[in-house]
Order: sequence, then C-alpha cells, then structure tokens
Amino acid sequence: RQKKIILFDMSKNETHHPSANFKKLYRRLRSKSLKVQTNKENLAIERLRECDLLILGSPRKLFAEDEFEALRTFLAEGGSISVFFSEGLSETNINDFLEDFGLSIESDAVIRTVYNKYFHPKQVLITDGVLHPEINESKIRLEDIAQQQKSNAGRSDSASTESPRQNKTLKFVYPKGVTVSIQQPSTTILSTGKTSFPINRPIAGVWNAEENNGGRMLLMGSVDIFSDDWIDQEDNALLSDILFEFLLRDGDHRIQFDRIRADEASLESKRCIPDTESLAERLKPCLLEGTPLPQDYCKIVDDRPFKYDSNLIPDVVNLHEVLNVPKGPLTLIKPEFVRPTPKLQIATFSPRMKELPPPALELFDLDENFANEYVRLAKLRSKCSDDDDAEYFVKEAGEILGIMDELSVDSKDAKFVLHHIFSKLALFKKKQE
Repeated sequence: RQKKIILFDMSKNETHHPSANFKKLYRRLRSKSLKVQTNKENLAIERLRECDLLILGSPRKLFAEDEFEALRTFLAEGGSISVFFSEGLSETNINDFLEDFGLSIESDAVIRTVYNKYFHPKQVLITDGVLHPEINESKIRLEDIAQQQKSNAGRSDSASTESPRQNKTLKFVYPKGVTVSIQQPSTTILSTGKTSFPINRPIAGVWNAEENNGGRMLLMGSVDIFSDDWIDQEDNALLSDILFEFLLRDGDHRIQFDRIRADEASLESKRCIPDTESLAERLKPCLLEGTPLPQDYCKIVDDRPFKYDSNLIPDVVNLHEVLNVPKGPLTLIKPEFVRPTPKLQIATFSPRMKELPPPALELFDLDENFANEYVRLAKLRSKCSDDDDAEYFVKEAGEILGIMDELSVDSKDAKFVLHHIFSKLALFKKKQE
C-alpha cells in the first residue's frame, strides 16, 4: 500500500520540527513506514493535499486568513492536523482557528503539587489522566505486539514472557505544558489528574468530523511531551503511537473516542485566581479618617517618656528598709585579670624585613620603545636580510604602522596586511582621479 505522508510545518518559526527537538519522533515515524516531509513556505491547500497529517510544533508567528482557510479546506477533505503548544501564546493567533472547532489554549501552566520522581514542578508525572479506556487498551495491544516482535527475534527470555503485566494504565510525563479548553463538538482525551494543579483540567482534546472519512484534529498543551528529552520517559512513546494511529486512521484497530464518556468525566471548571505578583506591585494605602488635631501643637508632643527629675529618689532610699539592705557606700571589688600571654620583653635583635628587588630597568630598550616609526622600520630592515624573512618583515611592519589593530583576529597575517595596504592605495588614487 502507499505510504502515508506526514508534513511538519516550519514556516511559522516552530520550536519543534525534525531538525530540532523532534529528531527522535522523526525516526520513530520513519520506522513505521511513514513518509515524513517538511514545509518552509506559507500554508497552501495545494501543498496540504499532498500529505495526510500536518503537525504544528508550537508556532511562533501569525497565520494569515488564507492560511486558515486552507486548513479548514484540508480538514473538510479528510486531512488531519496535530497542534502542539506550550507556555506563551502571545506570539501567534492559532486560537482564532482552534475556537471554530471548540478548542483553545489557556495562558496558564500545569505544575506538580508534590515531588514525585522528577525535580522541576513543571515536569509533571500524570498517572490518572487517561479519560478513555481505548487508550489503555491500545497501550496493552502495542506492548503485546512489541513483546511478540522481540520473541520472534529471539531477544526475550522466559521470565519476561511469562511475567504478568504489572500496570495496565498509561502514565506519561507532561513537561512545561498548559491546560486547554474543550467544548462541543470536540472531545477531551487527557486531563491533569488529581495530583497536579489545576486539578482535573483538560490538557489534550480531539475533533472528529461527523463523516466517516472526515478530518481529524488533535490539540496538545505540551510540545515537549514528544520531544527528544521526554519521548522515552514513562509511556510517552506509546502515547505518541496511539495518537498518530488515531490521526492517520492506521492499523486494524481504529480508535474512536466516545464523546459522552468524556462529558461524564469529573473535570473541574476553569477557576481564575488573582495575579498576586502584579497586585503586589500596585499597593495602595487605606484612607482612614483620623481624629482632628488640636490647635496647640505642644499638646501633640508627649514628653513623659523622656522626663528628667529627682522625684523617684525618696522611693529608692526607702527600698533599703524594705529589702533589709544596710545603707552605705558601695565598695569596689578589686578585679583580677588573667594574663593569657607572657610578659613582654625587649627584643635584642631587630627583625629583618624582606624588601622587594629594584625594577630591572636594564631589560628595557628605551631607544626602541620611544623611537618613531621610521627609525623602527629601519632597524627592522637591518634585521631582515634574507628572502625567508619577508613574511616576518610584513607582519612586524604592520604592527609598527598600526595595521594589525584594524584587522580581525582570524585575519592577522602577512597576506591580509598587504591586502589592507593595497586597498588603501587604491582608494587614495581613486580620490586623486
């Protein structure tokens, strides 16, 4: 049968494509007998009709209206589109196209509320985010096919073939992703689960035309989920196989997502929280009505904490009788100082201090350093007597005349010095003519 064609768009400055961040995904698609191409021109319906699936790996430029019209025509004719995105939506208008199908990207971030296996909070491990049992069934089917292929190749042992399957639920890593908004007629297929924030919010949705061979579209809120760093983590590779099998209508077991099942899933509604960062930068004081001030400003000042008088002296004298303490002058306790160091003794010999040597002025040739350019060139000519010294003469002359400072680091050579001199002579003759 004819190979199906997958087209990666690169015309909108996408961050992920077969040349960057999607290299492993590109090789994985090629291994499944799929033909992969790239597009660097504006999207046109003639180019889209040549492929079966168009992949947009986080576009960063604006789409024109005729390009949106070409995408709508491509879906109407039975084509499939996969849109991957990440944080930051201000640079593109892809939401204007997605909203026509009940899909849109939110300007938030999905984080992990507790630490689990991955260090960064935005590297979210989701173990309960699958909303359709067809995905888990496809995971088991693909694992059985891979195990059977290994057995046929003779690379599996008896322990691996006889051991029961431990985990039937697909778990995946969702790095640096956002939530998505899914409305009719689209269907939610993945959510953030119960251990992520926001809780139970959609992160992936699909749109399927009502016709049997109609177009299909996938919206994923994380473009890094199938990138080179994360496609081999957890079950991300199996998830990519399942989603591309759905988009290409490939395989004997064609996946159909039940829209009613997604509607009955316990998804949370969107809740907006205040932006505490921006509010903290716009503090406003409370305006309270205070008491009126007296006309005599001296009444405002309270000098009682800083009062100096002798009113308390009689009370202090009476404390001797109250405490039964004899009245008399205080005696001084002679202090005893501990001497941790021995007594000082006069040094018999004065210490010998090291002195720095005088500067070696005899190593500098003052005549050479203060001579003009003509004298230095004459001395250089006397040093160079053979033809082998021609290159050394040109380089040193360029250093004396200051030509080396005008050349770049890679072009400090005798040839470039001569080229610079002849260029200056040519410009000088042109000005005279």
